[in-house]
Amino acid sequence: MLERLRVAGETPVTFAELRGGEIDFPAAVMGELELNAYASTNAAPPNAFGRAF
Repeated sequence: MLERLRVAGETPVTFAELRGGEIDFPAAVMGELELNAYASTNAAPPNAFGRAF
């Protein structure tokens, strides 16, 4: 997963793309990465309530 994110550079990577790369629970993995000081940005568009998930 880290290699996929490195290759993407500044280009957003979707959870669907990560799942396609054999990551079953990408949100949990991203949470773990953030806990270990890897920065990430949520690039999802906001939903009807104005929140991005």
